[in-house]
Amino acid sequence: MWAVWPSHHRKGEKGECLKLWRKHDCEEMADAIIGHIERMKASRDWTKDGGAYIPAPLVYIRNRRWEGAEDVKAAPVTADGQRWWQVAGFEHPGEAQNARCHIGNFREFRDGKRIAQEASA
Repeated sequence: MWAVWPSHHRKGEKGECLKLWRKHDCEEMADAIIGHIERMKASRDWTKDGGAYIPAPLVYIRNRRWEGAEDVKAAPVTADGQRWWQVAGFEHPGEAQNARCHIGNFREFRDGKRIAQEASA
């Protein structure tokens, strides 16, 4: 994984990454993980603003970002043509993921921030 990760200032903590890699048994899924990284390297999420939204490898592994990963082009579109992260108020899925917003909870976000659940009476 380390060899395919894009050069970036957040690329560090190799020892911690290796510990998590082993903890999550990532070796068994290495092809899928590397495939996901390769797709993301070419995505707008990871290329925008000079790579500002590339997660640190440690964050990527810790949050198991490859699981349930969807290609941005294949992301579901709402009736008005928006994708889930746009509905939640984010410009890119990488921004949403950094805020812990994902396809399963995007309705809990508005304008790029988690909205407080209203107390039921």
